[in-house]
Amino acid sequence: MNEGGTVIYIGDSSWPAAEQFGLPLANPVAGVPTDKFYVPGSILRVAVDDTAPLAHGLGKQADVFFNTDPTFTITGGNTTVHAVAWYADATPLRSGWAWGQGALDKTVAIVSAKVGQGNVFLFGPEILFRSQPHGNYKLFFNALYLSAAR
Repeated sequence: MNEGGTVIYIGDSSWPAAEQFGLPLANPVAGVPTDKFYVPGSILRVAVDDTAPLAHGLGKQADVFFNTDPTFTITGGNTTVHAVAWYADATPLRSGWAWGQGALDKTVAIVSAKVGQGNVFLFGPEILFRSQPHGNYKLFFNALYLSAAR
């Protein structure tokens, strides 16, 4: 990482990575009981910063597969952490069901961060789960392309 490498984390692996690298992030849904917040295997809408290199080719919104995955809030004025996609309102559900989906309001789904000279990409949602939703491949392949960019 310190010499310019890139690491990509998807789903449940993204939160331990945020902690490992000491990123200024919190997981606002961690530890919330399932009777207050539970979103199993559903499609949610995120707002996208389509100017971010990680989001190249996407529009201003995308649908992502969410299965009780981590979500983030940026805790501090750190400029090395960038919100690429976030849940823009309290009702992001597009398909499936969500109990307490309001807990996601304004939280971050996808993070791009600089660590040393390298990049860490945190995808809270399961962007490759059974190829659904198909449009998320752009996020993954952009991360791969950016890992080779100098």
